[in-house]
Amino acid sequence: MTPAMIPFDAGQERLDWLDLVAALKRGHQAPKAEIEDLFLYRGSDTLLSRSAWIDGMGLLTKTATVFPNNPKSGQPMIGGGVMLFDDATGALAAVIDFHLITKWKTAGDSLMAALALAPAGAREILIVGAGTVGRSLVEAFGAGFPEGPVQHLEPEPQGGGGFCARDRCAGGARSAKRRCSCRYYFNLHHDHGSDHSGGLAASGATS
Repeated sequence: MTPAMIPFDAGQERLDWLDLVAALKRGHQAPKAEIEDLFLYRGSDTLLSRSAWIDGMGLLTKTATVFPNNPKSGQPMIGGGVMLFDDATGALAAVIDFHLITKWKTAGDSLMAALALAPAGAREILIVGAGTVGRSLVEAFGAGFPEGPVQHLEPEPQGGGGFCARDRCAGGARSAKRRCSCRYYFNLHHDHGSDHSGGLAASGATS
C-alpha cells in the first residue's frame, strides 16, 4: 500500500472547523489512547515525539524539532512530521504535514471547549496573542461564533508589522455581521526590566 501524502494546502481545502469539532467529540467517545512521549536534547536543540494508539482506530506518531537558533539563518525554529499507521497491519497509511495537524488540532480543541463551556448567548470573543496559534484561533472562533464580535489583543509589534496591522479579521472571522477590532498591549516586564510578572496596558486600537 502506498501511503497518502497530505500537504498543508491540500489538507486545508478539505477541513472545516465545525466538522472537526464533531470529529473530536466522536474521538473522545472511542477507547482511550495509549500515549508515550520521547524527548532528546543537544544543547538548546530538542526533538520531541508523541505516539498514540487507539485500538480499533489506528496509530499515529507526531515528531517535532525545536532549534532556537534557526531564525538567525532565516530558518523556522519549529519543524516536524506526522505519520499515521494502519491499526490492523501496522502499515504506513499517511504522511501528514506537521503544521497542518498542529494548527487544526490546537485551535480545534479550543473551539470544542469554548462551544461546550461558553454561557448560553455568549457572543463576544477575545483572543490574546498574535502568533501562529492566535491567527488560527481567529479562523476557528469565527466559524464557531459567526455572529459575535472579535477582539484581538497582541503585543506591540516591532516596526508596526503585527497581526492587527497585517491581516486582522481574516478568514473565518470576517463577515458582514461581524465587528472586528485589534488592540496592542505592552508587556511591562520585558519593556521596563521589571522584576514583576508583567502586565497588560491596552494601546492603539484599530478596527
